[in-house]
Amino acid sequence: MRKIGFVCAGDSPSFIVCAAFLGFVCAGDSPSFIVCAAFLAFFCAGDSPTFIVCAAFLGFVCAGDSPSFIVCAAFLGEIFACQ
Repeated sequence: MRKIGFVCAGDSPSFIVCAAFLGFVCAGDSPSFIVCAAFLAFFCAGDSPTFIVCAAFLGFVCAGDSPSFIVCAAFLGEIFACQ
């Protein structure tokens, strides 16, 4: 999974695809995660290092009744921290 950080980090347009892919990976029983991941792609795309903060913020915004989403968002923060 750490490889995804390098593949999709920075200003690469593939980040949107990566976020969508992670949406399916981390969705669990919360379909809204996929929507949240897609929104995250457009909101946080680019080479901005604030993606880590954005992921954490979206973890609380989109958590709903799925606590695992917060964990997933934190994990995303760790993945993209390498940039």
